[in-house]
Amino acid sequence: NSNGDIGDLFRESNDRLTLILTGEEAVSTTLKGFLVEWLSNRQLHIAERTYESYKLNIRCLIKAMGDLGDKRLCALKIADLERIQRSLLHTAREKKTKMRTLNYKMSLLKSAVTDAYNKGLIHRNIGLAVKDLPEDDSTLKAPFTKEEIEKLIKAASEGWKGAILFGSQTGLRIKNLAELQWADINLAAREMIVIPCKQRRAKKKKSRSFWLTDQMYNYLNFIGPKNEGFVFPEVAAMHETSRPKKFAKIMRDAGVPKEVTLPDRQ
Repeated sequence: NSNGDIGDLFRESNDRLTLILTGEEAVSTTLKGFLVEWLSNRQLHIAERTYESYKLNIRCLIKAMGDLGDKRLCALKIADLERIQRSLLHTAREKKTKMRTLNYKMSLLKSAVTDAYNKGLIHRNIGLAVKDLPEDDSTLKAPFTKEEIEKLIKAASEGWKGAILFGSQTGLRIKNLAELQWADINLAAREMIVIPCKQRRAKKKKSRSFWLTDQMYNYLNFIGPKNEGFVFPEVAAMHETSRPKKFAKIMRDAGVPKEVTLPDRQ
């Protein structure tokens, strides 16, 4: 679109002129330098395991951005962030990692960009224009098709809709979802920390970090974030043996075949 290209060039030229006139261009830190500073500041506000996750993924981001890491923060454009996203995608395809992991890395970058915007270091929050990549390769770990998931959510009561959504996007078992608490969720980082059921009896339990997809993130904001308690109280209140029966009824109501295996029975 030529009109769009002209508009972008005009905005970039105007932004550059503003930076030169105010002297901000000369003193602006680099993208890589700001990311390191942002990570250091975040360490004061997040758990140690979350910080370690951030540090690992920031390191991947810095590697993916190449020479863009030395670009002045104030001169960054949307196209630069999209270039970093493409670099991450290339690496993800080579290493066969999930799109959810790639989106998580980009969410950290966009959070840092938003912080820079809020502090007045950049004049536009360019991260808002960079969309998540589709996660069809990793979201539907449960043995259901997209159409079946939609039917299940439609047939479920309000208290179960979210649990089914989260189960379809993470592959977590019903027991994990029932025990999920608000303390396990960091909305600001769009992250959920869970110890999968299979590891509950292990001597060394390893927690797993799940990226909150747009659907999961929007759902949590819709029901209203809480400081404590269960995320899905209706599911949590049911006896463990009653949950599969309840889910079986939802399946019948949704017209989803009975022979589909529930995650709790795998």
